[in-house]
Amino acid sequence: MKQVMELKKWVRPAAGRAAVLACLLCLLSISVWGQKPSPNSNDMPVAVVNGEAIPMSDLQAAIRRLPPPPQNWPADRRKMLEREVLALLIDETLLKQYAARYFPAPDEATLQKRLADLQAALQARGHTLEAFLKESGISPVKLKQELAALERVRAWDQWLRQQVKEEQLRAYYEANKEMFDGVVIRACHIALHVPPNADEATRQKIAAQLQGIRQEIMQGLPFAEAAKKYSQDPSAAVGGDLGYFPPRSNDSDPFIRTASRLKVGELSDVVHTEFGCHLILVTDRKPGKPTTFEQVRDTVLDMYVEELKARVLLEERKKAKVEVFLP
Repeated sequence: MKQVMELKKWVRPAAGRAAVLACLLCLLSISVWGQKPSPNSNDMPVAVVNGEAIPMSDLQAAIRRLPPPPQNWPADRRKMLEREVLALLIDETLLKQYAARYFPAPDEATLQKRLADLQAALQARGHTLEAFLKESGISPVKLKQELAALERVRAWDQWLRQQVKEEQLRAYYEANKEMFDGVVIRACHIALHVPPNADEATRQKIAAQLQGIRQEIMQGLPFAEAAKKYSQDPSAAVGGDLGYFPPRSNDSDPFIRTASRLKVGELSDVVHTEFGCHLILVTDRKPGKPTTFEQVRDTVLDMYVEELKARVLLEERKKAKVEVFLP
């Protein structure tokens, strides 16, 4: 989960030209935990979202953004990480599809300009575009499609920013003041995976299993020991620790929202997210430094626009037809 929280900043829709290039450079990473992707796996779909396939190569490229796992990582935790990253790619696909419905495709001149920007960025890193595409297994056609999709998302982002009113930003700032003041919390969690296509009976069974773990903790089992014993998340190896992150008590993500509202030492009830079921324990809270709205207005705008996109994503998930083929 900690690795996936880090990855979110790369797979979420890009706002500006620099962010578009960062997203592309992320997608065009060269190795998966030190290895090149298998040529035979590049076109194998790991999910289909409203008829659009997500190939194995895209999943591998996203995983390449993460720090390599320990050598002795159990296979089930590697699988859990794959599922978490795939869930983010599914979300990214849903948002790109949404942007494609409402914003026109960029013209050829814009695409050529973005391609030139990308070539310059690669040259600054000591790569040529041709060599980089060959190493990553991505075709020029795929690259152009990705550029067009990101341009549409960028147009959506700019449109949203133009619609936001000053009073909305001030209200958002007041409702999330801790986040903008630099307050951070430290949390750990226990996660049980719920298959994407699980029926309600399966979901309830997994939630009941986690509720039983919660009772063990309430009866004296240390949380870290419970995480190492039961959690299917990669963070299990470190007792479920996710490190520090800013609280967002009104976030659309139920995990972030719940963690932000807990007191230090307080154990949550079972929390349901796109990744599965969780128990969350907040272990520390560090105070920040008071700010004024004027000092952080640009950041407030960025966060508010991301929140608007998250609300759209929630609705898109409800309507989407998603098939997942990971074993």
